Amino acid sequence: KDPVMSQKINEFNSAILAKENQIRALRRNMKNADIVGNEIYEIPVIVHVIYRPADAIGSKNNPSDASIQAMIDHLNEVYAGGNNFNTGSSLPFRFKLAQRTPQCTFTTGIERIDGSSLSNFNTDGISLPGSGASGAKESDMKKLSLWPVTSYYNIWVVWKINAIGLPTNSFISGYANLPFSSGVSGSDGAVLNALIVNGISSTLPHEMGHAMGLLHTFE
Repeated sequence: KDPVMSQKINEFNSAILAKENQIRALRRNMKNADIVGNEIYEIPVIVHVIYRPADAIGSKNNPSDASIQAMIDHLNEVYAGGNNFNTGSSLPFRFKLAQRTPQCTFTTGIERIDGSSLSNFNTDGISLPGSGASGAKESDMKKLSLWPVTSYYNIWVVWKINAIGLPTNSFISGYANLPFSSGVSGSDGAVLNALIVNGISSTLPHEMGHAMGLLHTFE
């Protein structure tokens, strides 16, 4: 219903269609079309764990490196069509924890940053954008650690995403920016609740769909 967002979505879909037509034309002109069609695009991922000093590495609010790797492995299983969340076609994307920093030095693809400098972070986590809930601002949290969005996909892991009116014993597991709503503005990426950083949650595969421009099926 928002005319501005509607226009952006239409423009994005038109760009996708134009790119699809271009790829089809290129494949028709390629002798080895099967190889082109089976190409896998590897996307480097940087995970920023924004933690509280009281939460030790490996605790539920500060997931271990192994749990983060299990989350990425599960994401790849889903996109490869080898998991119950996706028993259909394999998608030509694979995600891998970054091996090089923007300065071309070694990295594990995981950064841990003390978030206690953020106002209200230790008590309320971050505030869900637009919710009016207490907590640190998303924009301030992302400023603590952000890698170039044109070279990496940024994922921030926090101990809590706060919102008003959540039912008892429930929590917000995560959210991601649509590409046409954030572009290269510095906000592009996903924010995940530390509780779902494991090898079984469907949250990151779901949010990565949004990162690639997919709306919910009911939208």
